[in-house]
Amino acid sequence: MTPIFSMRNGQLLLSILVALFIAGPVQKTLPRQMFDGIRDNIEPSILAMSSLLVVISILMLAATAWLARKTS
Repeated sequence: MTPIFSMRNGQLLLSILVALFIAGPVQKTLPRQMFDGIRDNIEPSILAMSSLLVVISILMLAATAWLARKTS
């Protein structure tokens, strides 16, 4: 296992734990809903939101790389 892979998984676990502890019993943050959906049953809305977040992240990274290449 590479150090980058283990560091990324550690950050993912940390963000889930922070979302679970900071949010109160009434609040439903996106990581908490995703975690509950994985445990109980996966709702299509959670799958759609996670897919949308991945696509937005990829588009932002591509735009940043394009702007960096354009300015240099």
